[in-house]
Amino acid sequence: MPRALPTDEAFRVAHYLARATPRGECLCIGTGRHYPSWHKLGRKTERLSLLICRAVHGQRPSGRAVVMHSCDNKACINPDHLSWGTQAENLADALRKGRRTVPPLPNQRELVRRGKHKWAKLKPEDVTAIRERLAAGERQASIAADFGITFQQVSKIKLGQRWGWQNDRASA
Repeated sequence: MPRALPTDEAFRVAHYLARATPRGECLCIGTGRHYPSWHKLGRKTERLSLLICRAVHGQRPSGRAVVMHSCDNKACINPDHLSWGTQAENLADALRKGRRTVPPLPNQRELVRRGKHKWAKLKPEDVTAIRERLAAGERQASIAADFGITFQQVSKIKLGQRWGWQNDRASA
């Protein structure tokens, strides 16, 4: 059984930083994206980024503060890339960098259905064309590539799991 690390926080931070692998400007534990992101101290378990941010930048400014990664890599434990912020700041940062989009409001779902919302990748006429190409026996992967969607989405259109209301209109 591996020997447990000492409980001293400074020792633990030095231990993890010494074992981190450089990936560009980031320091990552493990492979870089899939990593052992947690450390355990007794019964308490927390993210490594939280441990390192607390050790380098001080205690959380408030109980609701979160660790923000300026590099957008959750596996990164580089202290220069970590900072405290609110969840609202973190979400605003993600929106600004294009890592997150705002979901459509319930009253905008009809716009999505008609292909007029910014989230809509397909228009009703595109779905009709996809169904025609599927009926002709064309491969889902080639159809997906032409429309800029995944083959899974083409499969869901074929099975009526997506754009199902389009089937009702076509048969009426």
